[in-house]
Amino acid sequence: MCMRCGVTSLTCFYGQHNWKLIPKSNANKHKINPFELKIDTFNLIFSMMNSNQKHVCRHLIGLLLLNIFLLPAVSEEVPFFDRLKQARFPYSYVVFEKLDVADGKELEYLELEKKWLAIHNIMAKRGKILSWGLAKARTNSLGYEYVSWKTFRSLKDLEMVYNWAELGNLVGNEKLNDLLKKTGETRTIIGTQVLKLRDCSMIPLNDMSRLAQLKPSDLFIRVKFMEPKKGKMENFLKIVDEGLSPLYQKFTEANKKFFSWEFQELLFHKGKGSRESFRAFEIKRNDTSGGISKKERSKIENGIGPWPGTISPRESIKKLAKIDTVYFDVVYLTSGNAEATVRNNLQGIWTHTNPDGSFRTKVMTHYTEQLSFYHSDGKLIYARPTMPFRIEVSDKLTRFTVFQPDGSTWHASMQLHDGKWYEQDRNLSYTNDHGKTPPPAPNAYYIYSRSSNP
Repeated sequence: MCMRCGVTSLTCFYGQHNWKLIPKSNANKHKINPFELKIDTFNLIFSMMNSNQKHVCRHLIGLLLLNIFLLPAVSEEVPFFDRLKQARFPYSYVVFEKLDVADGKELEYLELEKKWLAIHNIMAKRGKILSWGLAKARTNSLGYEYVSWKTFRSLKDLEMVYNWAELGNLVGNEKLNDLLKKTGETRTIIGTQVLKLRDCSMIPLNDMSRLAQLKPSDLFIRVKFMEPKKGKMENFLKIVDEGLSPLYQKFTEANKKFFSWEFQELLFHKGKGSRESFRAFEIKRNDTSGGISKKERSKIENGIGPWPGTISPRESIKKLAKIDTVYFDVVYLTSGNAEATVRNNLQGIWTHTNPDGSFRTKVMTHYTEQLSFYHSDGKLIYARPTMPFRIEVSDKLTRFTVFQPDGSTWHASMQLHDGKWYEQDRNLSYTNDHGKTPPPAPNAYYIYSRSSNP
């Protein structure tokens, strides 16, 4: 095992690295898949037999035999869909503010929020937030009329969300102060909550066209405030994970007017408002086109399980938790963010060339990368399977995360600059256990340029 590659391959593509044989007792700790090791080692041996490195083959054959007889079996890979879902999580944390609008001030308030929409669009494009939105509650007993929200990738991003000096330079200090004053006169924040996104459904990538020309006013949200009954928490979460999650994924795929199901857990609250431990959001279109019939819905529900008797996941939840439902009509939504911009700019083929002329290529889509390694003469050495990735942008700092088949992740800082992609060689998740091979220097980067062919 190369202590720089560090995961599932005996084939080291970094060059002149030390090897470390993982003892049988530690193989599971390092999440090594013996089958992958055998395939990768065979590929490397055959490659060397056709080169000037035949003297190394006998050592690799020995390693292969040790691999076959000594390494234990490990758990199966994390399914590609589950890893892609992790990569596509729209956010990790959300802050909700419950808003009480002053009597007779609603129209003025909405005009002011339109100005805040422009400011939040700037913040999203700069990586300060992922998104911002405003929605109006339909008839309810919550004690507030509007709710706004901001989404983030990490809890640290919640620190100093608004840089007032920077915003003053952007919109003008006088205009900003006037906006703050008038906003405070038209509405009161009566409660604030921080929630974590535990799960969500995803529109299939080949069906993203349903989002085209979508306006905020086309959407409404059904929110279910859920509080598990005493002693029912474990069963409640089991039904959510094994029942509601796959059920709503099927609904999202089949129902063109259903955009997303999001399941959130309450972490912090202050002020007034509902304090249930969990929220379930169903985001849908207001119109009736593209929906599914009751028969189709029942067929999907019956396909999830098996469950005891004739109990469906939705019926089970009602027995395990107290649920209050409120509908919200979306008023404003930000459009795009820094993460989406980077993902769009990464699409295509990229090549990094090593000093000896060998090179690596990355074929990038919105959420996947396929990495291949080549000799200097263009002969393929090894092509990794396609893997999901996620871009995280936090106030101009950009991180690239790959979700690997064994369930581990690979993190590196990155930047796009002057048409080149700079990706840090040092894995940000490195530990101190590197054997005799230290991690690469913090200033060592792969430098990729766009190319038309791998």
